[in-house]
Amino acid sequence: MASIKSLDEKPFDFGYITAQFYKDYVIIGKEKVSLGQISTEILELSDEQLDNLKTVLSGLRKAFLEKLYGEYESNLMIISSCSFNDFAPYLNKALDVILSLPLYDRFEFDKQRYISEFREIYETYPKSESRSILNRILVALLSINDEILIFKIYATAFVDLYIENVSARTPTHFAHAIYQFLNNSELQQKLEILIPKYPAITFKAEMPANIEYVTCPDPDCKENYILAERVIFRSLGGFLNSDLFRGLNVKHSPKRCHNCKRFFLLPTGHDTHYCNRVAPNDPKGRICSKVGPHKKENSDEFRSPIKKEYDRAYDRLAKRKSNGLEYPEWLEKITLAMDIKERGESGEISLDKAIRLLKEI
Repeated sequence: MASIKSLDEKPFDFGYITAQFYKDYVIIGKEKVSLGQISTEILELSDEQLDNLKTVLSGLRKAFLEKLYGEYESNLMIISSCSFNDFAPYLNKALDVILSLPLYDRFEFDKQRYISEFREIYETYPKSESRSILNRILVALLSINDEILIFKIYATAFVDLYIENVSARTPTHFAHAIYQFLNNSELQQKLEILIPKYPAITFKAEMPANIEYVTCPDPDCKENYILAERVIFRSLGGFLNSDLFRGLNVKHSPKRCHNCKRFFLLPTGHDTHYCNRVAPNDPKGRICSKVGPHKKENSDEFRSPIKKEYDRAYDRLAKRKSNGLEYPEWLEKITLAMDIKERGESGEISLDKAIRLLKEI
């Protein structure tokens, strides 16, 4: 099962993430998650969520220096004022925010044990030693914000500029897209400007990790066992990159909805432009996949010349009907207009002829 490595192996280190991969999914805690789902959820994080994460982590860092070790911006030391009880609320708040994020929200994680062992190191180790150990732990926590930000910047550009334009949603086409994206030096330079100055990890096709194979119960049939690939990533970014790339290799790809503009995961090569969330500002509460195609069809940007002329003919006939045109005659003309439109769109008659005939109705 995926988890933060045990405290005996890497004390409190959120940077070391263990996950078990099998076929087209990854096992997180007790949950089977489709490859690509977690990285897509990260893409969905809002600016407000990231700002909140950055705020609580900045508060944690400040409290670590001031509340635990009496270090202030002036570099003065006031050891007598140090107290873990003063620091604990900041750690607790930061953990609440982190554990609400995609991936971390699926961990089987004992927060109170984490805080208690953090306290034990602080109170039982010599000050210099505890500061060294806890500082490394703090760095792992603080890096979460930067690694999410870096992944979002690169993956958003990759999905919008390359994945969106593949001619077919297959591993071969995705491989070409990845190669082109990573080797577009001009784009890479522009993206580098947007990321933190000293990034813990960047968006690359390679990432440091340890791999082993383990037997575990089959999530689909507990009586059976599977041989899963157990990967120990040395960073959150390493896991997210791997989840995205592994997903593309089994035809799972992130997609931006053409209606609500949010990201969703397309499984097994299926292609659609719309998600199944409730469409924003739709009075009937319909989902994007129901609303989007009609909005697109009726927008000037996507209507063909024949469709535009047909719509004008329909509007003329509607006005004539309201002014007294008999229903049988109205129906006959509407049917004729539809027939002309369909023949023009199929190529049975030329575009110019279809438009001319529609204008004559």
